[in-house]
Amino acid sequence: MIHLMVITLVTQLTSVWLDRPPKPVINKLAVVQVEGFGMRDGREHAILSIDYSLNFEIFDWNTKQVYLFVQADYATSQMRTNQIILFDYVISSGATLNGTNVLCEYPLEDFNRGLKENHVTLSLGWDVMPYIGLVGKLSHLQTIGEYSLKMPGDYVPLKRTRSFIGPQAGKRGDSL
Repeated sequence: MIHLMVITLVTQLTSVWLDRPPKPVINKLAVVQVEGFGMRDGREHAILSIDYSLNFEIFDWNTKQVYLFVQADYATSQMRTNQIILFDYVISSGATLNGTNVLCEYPLEDFNRGLKENHVTLSLGWDVMPYIGLVGKLSHLQTIGEYSLKMPGDYVPLKRTRSFIGPQAGKRGDSL
């Protein structure tokens, strides 16, 4: 038991000075279109489809998995800061993730009806979950080239049904 504690302590101490691997390569992250935009249960509700191409070769000996998410940021007259997760995924090994015209997993919603003709900025965030060490210490949020989407001025009926498939891991060649 003591041996295991010593090994864990030494591993933790060596990971403090570990240079983290480089940031993921973001080849593409863009909103393809607003699939649907309207009122639902008293709030504005928008479903977006996105294209993405990401290279997540950021694993080292102390990386168990990486939590990846796409965040939408916008401001309204009632709230200066609104942040909503549109898409998330857990990566267990380095992979190239590609998706074309994929419906976001979660809708963009606003309770104060402030989405019409508003600008929404996409950001890519990730959190490294180590085998040993503090979770959340290695969180990152990267804005993708100030990509901004202007929401429509009128409501748009839903164009297709939700058929979320998820990222396609290019390294493994399968759909997740």
